[in-house]
Amino acid sequence: MKTGRIAGILSLLFLMAGTSGFPADDPSSPRALYLKYHAAIFTAKDVEELKPYLSQTALAQIKASPASDRPMMFGMMQTMTPHKVDVVSEKIEGSKATLSITAETTSNGFEEKTTGTISLVREGDDWKIDKEAYDSKSTSTKP
Repeated sequence: MKTGRIAGILSLLFLMAGTSGFPADDPSSPRALYLKYHAAIFTAKDVEELKPYLSQTALAQIKASPASDRPMMFGMMQTMTPHKVDVVSEKIEGSKATLSITAETTSNGFEEKTTGTISLVREGDDWKIDKEAYDSKSTSTKP
């Protein structure tokens, strides 16, 4: 009996190890939606391609911005977004979710560490990005 229980626990741990510490890679989870959105930032040609990931509030903010500014803002977004992020926590409370992310990049003699909070809301059956907030700190890697 004890051997069966230990084998079950070990199996669960191995499954979790392959999912960055999350018990399941649910494709409908806030984490999964954010990671799809994050990947789309780098493949999208303009902000229009990101709209399926965004909440009605976020879409209203885009609509309120001058159309002539959107390409420049989108370019800045692509340039400033770290290519590799780790979702370190996911908290779901009813129709709202909060993700905590971290990212580290090194280029041109600087190391940048970024932490972020991603707020999502459930609209219908889908999670949508509502707000993103980031804090980055850069340090020189040159002696």
